[in-house]
Amino acid sequence: MMSTNLRDRSRVGYILTLLNQCYFYESLNWFDSVSVKYEQEIEQIREEQRLAQRRKDESYAQTLTMKISQIEDLQREFQYLMCTVQSALRFFKQKDSEENQEESYLEEF
Repeated sequence: MMSTNLRDRSRVGYILTLLNQCYFYESLNWFDSVSVKYEQEIEQIREEQRLAQRRKDESYAQTLTMKISQIEDLQREFQYLMCTVQSALRFFKQKDSEENQEESYLEEF
């Protein structure tokens, strides 16, 4: 049995396909934007961490290490979300195109 989160993520793909909104959804480049944001945050924190190490502030440097770890966890979860939604979109697009082919085949007769 699928987990609730996986079902909800699959529903996003189904609804976008059902409402024929896949093109508009993909044009947002949402996944790319969020990935870039995470990378920028990590780079900024690493720079802060280098400065903290130069000042010999080990406590703050360790806090920043934990913060980087949390963001990396969020990145992995987000990549999982991206893969799940994109897989659902492909699945429902393929299913939709197969149904359209069947309908056109029946119209020929």
